[in-house]
Amino acid sequence: MEQSATRVTVAAADGGPDQSIDDASDEVLAELLNDVAAGTLLFFILSRRDDPSEQTFIQVGSAEGSDLTIEHRQGSAERHFVATSADLALLHEVLVSWRLGSEHWTSALPWRPLQEDGSSTAPKPKRKWFGR
Repeated sequence: MEQSATRVTVAAADGGPDQSIDDASDEVLAELLNDVAAGTLLFFILSRRDDPSEQTFIQVGSAEGSDLTIEHRQGSAERHFVATSADLALLHEVLVSWRLGSEHWTSALPWRPLQEDGSSTAPKPKRKWFGR
């Protein structure tokens, strides 16, 4: 399976400027997940650099309680899904699988459609961070 070039955009919880990391390693993705879980990062977005629409991505942010919210979008709003989990190892596995272009991530979580208004059956995030 061929790995697509990716970019991670990181939003600091303190409102500082976004940062970008090209082709982040598995270790960097694990650090980012830990930072979101600890509250030092608001969210991060892993996107495909070869998508000019910038609408093919997977992102992680904090949600109510101990869960993190993870979303993926494959182009249109009709292909935007959300799930939640407190299992950082599972979320890391999903991110790495998505980055590598594997299909494993598609069945690793109970994905639900995200509505255009940002609503779903998933817990509400502590702070609005989706809706790229």
